[in-house]
Amino acid sequence: MPAEADDIFMSATTLASATDRDGENVWQNGDGHEFRVRIGPNYSKNGKKAPSLGQMYDAVGCDVFRTEARVTPVSPLYSFPPLAEHAKSFSHPHVPATFVLNLQVPDCPASFFSGGGDGQTMHVVIFYQIRQDTVEAFKDLDNAAPAYRLFARWCEECTKNDKFRGRFKMIGQVEMCINVHSFPVLTRKSIHSLRGKMKQMVVHLGTTIEGHADDELPERIAFCCRLIRVDGFESPLLSAETISWLQKQAKHLNNNVVVETATSGK
Repeated sequence: MPAEADDIFMSATTLASATDRDGENVWQNGDGHEFRVRIGPNYSKNGKKAPSLGQMYDAVGCDVFRTEARVTPVSPLYSFPPLAEHAKSFSHPHVPATFVLNLQVPDCPASFFSGGGDGQTMHVVIFYQIRQDTVEAFKDLDNAAPAYRLFARWCEECTKNDKFRGRFKMIGQVEMCINVHSFPVLTRKSIHSLRGKMKQMVVHLGTTIEGHADDELPERIAFCCRLIRVDGFESPLLSAETISWLQKQAKHLNNNVVVETATSGK
């Protein structure tokens, strides 16, 4: 067994959680209220935004590591944090109690001749669990806020409808993979320019499902997390041999925990 394999079978192995923003190489549950989202009526004309209500899910674990090539999905390689009581009892045909965000960032210089959708990669893997108030909202979805109904539609269609999957915006279980290797070269150059500076940054990541029509607004932050002075480009590099071993072990142990995988930028 490769030596580093032990380190990946549980969540939040490379990053500890934090209660304040003074540390480094730590993560913290985000605050949906700090993000501005689309509101109606007639957003396409008035373009108005306002602070979001609280997020639908809370971050419960975070892992950062590098690989020689993208790994999709990563969920079978992990043992997940235990579910809270309200999450254990949650049941919906499409909406998961646990959501995994697998952000795949190129770990190599960007150029017009590079890319191709793969290469050495920094993975930021964030584990989320559904909140108590979200569970309550889904008990009467017909009368819930539009953002909940839109999220349920996204969960149902994200693996089948490329256009609808694209409405997942950066600001059981589903794993959402965002392949930054496929982003435009100038975007990849900008991200790579942060190398060496991330240890000085507090990054607040927020995601929502993009609302278009009035009956889909106002939007609401679905997931958010703070990465506090995390130098992801210096995180552990897992070899192809290690990843292969982990995948074989997951298959052998029938650790097929991914109900659905949606990938943005294949």
